[in-house]
Amino acid sequence: MIAIEDYIDYTILRPDTSADEITGLCAVAVQEGFFAVCVPPFYVKTAIALLKHSTVAICSVVGFPLGYSDPALKIQEARTLIKDGADELDMVINLTNLRNQKWDAVASEIRTFCFLCRQMGIVSKIIIEVTLLSEAEIQKICAICNEISPDFVKTSTGFTGISIVTQKEKVRLLREVLHEKISIKVSGGVRTHEEAMDFIKNYGVSRIGTSGNLKKSVEKPE
Repeated sequence: MIAIEDYIDYTILRPDTSADEITGLCAVAVQEGFFAVCVPPFYVKTAIALLKHSTVAICSVVGFPLGYSDPALKIQEARTLIKDGADELDMVINLTNLRNQKWDAVASEIRTFCFLCRQMGIVSKIIIEVTLLSEAEIQKICAICNEISPDFVKTSTGFTGISIVTQKEKVRLLREVLHEKISIKVSGGVRTHEEAMDFIKNYGVSRIGTSGNLKKSVEKPE
């Protein structure tokens, strides 16, 4: 039986997120046994205080949501979040470098970020924003990730909009091209328990970022 709670990064990343919403997010995560919460950098310390007696991991974001801040600033942001106590970090790549085919710069940023995460024992996730990329661009960024080996490649920030059909097409390509040791996190467009289970069982997805509670109260045996 698949325990869907083990796959969920319960997420709220809106720019107007309130402290009360973070409190509610963490309470539900504990109640449902979700793997992690994903919160804005501003709220990492708050989430840590709320979850200190639980097994729920703390995830936050770097260079979010646009990704084109200076690489040195991204690394400093990552260092600060690690110091604050984050367990996992999702970094948005610099899509402007990618679009201009500055692949060495794209690779350098990912390599530096992943090295820091490995050095500090932090789970690294690379957000590539699949809805904005061509198939050739996805294949190229996957080749870079295969060389560097982040823990995850994440499909989207969730801010650009993506349909469930497009998400599945992109995830199928990612799973075909990425090395099997690199996990996939889907974010954006997953609205129901059934959709989540489909991604897990049929598309090789290891984590789902969602602002909805996709867990059913009773799980049926597989």
